[in-house]
Amino acid sequence: MPVHNTGKFVGQAVKSILNQSFGEFEFVILDDGSTDHSLKALMTFAKRDKRIRLISRGGKGLVETRNELLHMARGELVAWADSDDLYAPQRLERQLRRFENEPELVVCGTRWQLIDSSNLPIKSLSFPEKHEEIVRMMLELDNAIWFPTVMMKRNVALQAGGFRHPFVIAEDYDLHLRMMEHGRVANLPDLLCYYRQHFTSTVNSRHWQAPTYSRLARTLAHERRERGTDRLQRGEVVRLEFDRPMTRSASAEHLRLKWGWWALMDGHLKTARRLAIRNAAEKPHKLESWRLLYCALRGF
Repeated sequence: MPVHNTGKFVGQAVKSILNQSFGEFEFVILDDGSTDHSLKALMTFAKRDKRIRLISRGGKGLVETRNELLHMARGELVAWADSDDLYAPQRLERQLRRFENEPELVVCGTRWQLIDSSNLPIKSLSFPEKHEEIVRMMLELDNAIWFPTVMMKRNVALQAGGFRHPFVIAEDYDLHLRMMEHGRVANLPDLLCYYRQHFTSTVNSRHWQAPTYSRLARTLAHERRERGTDRLQRGEVVRLEFDRPMTRSASAEHLRLKWGWWALMDGHLKTARRLAIRNAAEKPHKLESWRLLYCALRGF
């Protein structure tokens, strides 16, 4: 579990891992220079549970943090957990069982549900379950394994080269594409992760950059299939062009509207109404704010 300034949520995330039905694991947590109360909360948990290996250092960024965690882990299998998410008690047990039954498996994800900052449901999501369908989607469209749900073979991740720059986001997608060249991948049909949506998460704070990084990951994958290596492996320079970033206010509006409509269409009226009311209060001059509010109060 990499941690950076998620003090509001990290306690719930840690508890959901400590309360797993399969309990014979080491829990490696690396605090990446948090400036809030995250480290203090983590130290309390580490004193109570000997399975926790807590490391704290100055901030280096997500790619370096993930790579350090990958090297520090001592188990054959590594299950990744985000410090603002929640996990069902059966998560590790069910993924471990799949690895035991399928020796060629190198990466295994699950279904997940989006939740808001108060744990209210937004939308349930899933990717294809079978290797061939996942590979096709990964090479043609986008990532098809949701990283906060992933359990992977540690030695294969290291053999594939770990996480790489220049990826600030989609570093998981890039690694999955390389790992599936070494074995089979799968997604369980079980909903085992509750993925937190908030404005300061890495993905949401950089959502406008995601298409560029995703395209790069796919381009590099096709290069490896055609030439045996990609430009990063050959030490070549990669230039990235991004769309114009949204302002913080525009980004918050965009995300609230998206989450609100998702919640409404998935039948989560309480969540939809909460988001709609907040958006209408902050953006009363926008017609879309009132459209969402009307539909949420009506029940669609």
